[in-house]
Amino acid sequence: MIFDVKYHATQHYPIIIYSVSYLNPLEELGKVADALHSCFQEPSQVLFDLLLSNGEESNRFVQGYFDGEKIAYSSLKCISIDNAEELKQINQFYKSKFAYLNNSVLTAKQRFKFAKA
Repeated sequence: MIFDVKYHATQHYPIIIYSVSYLNPLEELGKVADALHSCFQEPSQVLFDLLLSNGEESNRFVQGYFDGEKIAYSSLKCISIDNAEELKQINQFYKSKFAYLNNSVLTAKQRFKFAKA
């Protein structure tokens, strides 16, 4: 699997899709939608955290819309997370996930930063 799904993740994003390696989960939208549909059939905004595949760049976060069955490619847009508390909550996913962090595009310094988040 190239992604991990967290439900009820934050106040603004009930579903967050995390990349778990340098591979980008946006390339597997069908598989992502299937995983969501098996556990969550309600329409919802979805946040993709592409830190491990894109790094700490302007395209780290992508928002999309899950209609209960699929995620339309046309609904995807790059966003930024400006709320420091929400960003901290999102970054908690990476704490102590050394295998994920080591299989990413991040530098050693960045991997250390997120591992101790």
